[in-house]
Amino acid sequence: MKYVKQLDGLRFVAIGFVLIQHFAYFIGKRISAGYYGVDLFFVISGFLITMILLNSNEPFLVEYKKFIGRRTLRIFPIYYLTIFVLFAFGNEYVHRYLIYCVTYSYNYALIYFNIPKSSISHFWSLCVEEQFYLFWPFIILGLKRHTLILKYVVVTLVLVCCIQLCFNVCDALTPYNYVSLIPQANALGIGALGAILYK
Repeated sequence: MKYVKQLDGLRFVAIGFVLIQHFAYFIGKRISAGYYGVDLFFVISGFLITMILLNSNEPFLVEYKKFIGRRTLRIFPIYYLTIFVLFAFGNEYVHRYLIYCVTYSYNYALIYFNIPKSSISHFWSLCVEEQFYLFWPFIILGLKRHTLILKYVVVTLVLVCCIQLCFNVCDALTPYNYVSLIPQANALGIGALGAILYK
């Protein structure tokens, strides 16, 4: 996929929100700046990943393997190096919740075990991304020749996620609203819908 320079402006805004949350907390806490920054990153990610999948012309299994392989090479080395270094230096949260860190399920552990904020709390967003990468190709590659159906599926996903965020219709999901794939897939889905319309 060719480089889309306009996305750099959105990345700048997203980074700005995250920095405001962490370094200008008296402002950030009033507007949940960090949350909106991560949301915008999710939108960008949903757009880019969907564009990559829409541009593929190979059979499903071949393209899925290539997609997962590229994501693995891009993210796994630095992520697992970080986990290893933190483990070696005795980070208590990595030691205590290692299995969740290495399986990209730390976002659920955060809520289930009521883990306080720490130096690895931000791993939740990376976990959401990795979970998204696993199932999203099935939807895009499976339906990309049926654009209208694909649009309806993505819009439905976004609506379901937004309804859960706003009205907490599923009690089991409610505690995980802000750190789990569902309903955080709303932002990823909005980016994906943008890619489908752009394509």
